[in-house]
Amino acid sequence: MSNIQNQWDERQSNLGNTDRAVLFKNFPDSFNQAVHQAHLRFLMASMPGDAENMLDVGCGFGRLSLPLKERFTGLSIEGVEFCEEFAREFEKNVGLCFHGSAADFIPQKPYAFITVVTLLMYLDRQQQSALLARLWESLRPGGRLVVIEPYLNMLISLRRMLKLKKFAPTGGHVDYFSRKDLLELLAQIAPVTAISALRFINMPVTGFPRLHIGVCLEKPKG
Repeated sequence: MSNIQNQWDERQSNLGNTDRAVLFKNFPDSFNQAVHQAHLRFLMASMPGDAENMLDVGCGFGRLSLPLKERFTGLSIEGVEFCEEFAREFEKNVGLCFHGSAADFIPQKPYAFITVVTLLMYLDRQQQSALLARLWESLRPGGRLVVIEPYLNMLISLRRMLKLKKFAPTGGHVDYFSRKDLLELLAQIAPVTAISALRFINMPVTGFPRLHIGVCLEKPKG
């Protein structure tokens, strides 16, 4: 078992199936709930109106998939999850789940809606490109791919405000994305015209600095 899997298993064991377990473990529950709601609003605004199925890559215990399943009862949702306990919880409440690393996941069918939320941050650039290419290939025409990742300028601003050069709100080493970084990464898999939305998700309460960057890509029809 890899060190990172041990860390996630320990995190789940300590924090359970909660927002803090999959978001910011050192921040209050109220903060994480606000982050969760911001993510959920972005996904709901990005989902195709005719979506019949969805793939949640890095699904955790179903933080985002479960409320979407409850709201859109005809939507079939599958997941991809590294942590065994999270994967089991997802399968109990949401749908089928691939147990393992997203870097090893090979889609077996087309999807109308694919989400990748705070997952690329744990992969190197080669793994990010390879995963996104596979997901884009498995997206049906007219389907949408949503990516939400931590914003680089947020990290820089927080370190300046706190005067801590090594401060990391995630508690570990992960990848942060500038607008340019994310667009260049996505341009490797899809035409620029496919990018239908790019928004900054503000930090709850303060509204500054911008916390995450989210983008939606729509696969052209025909």
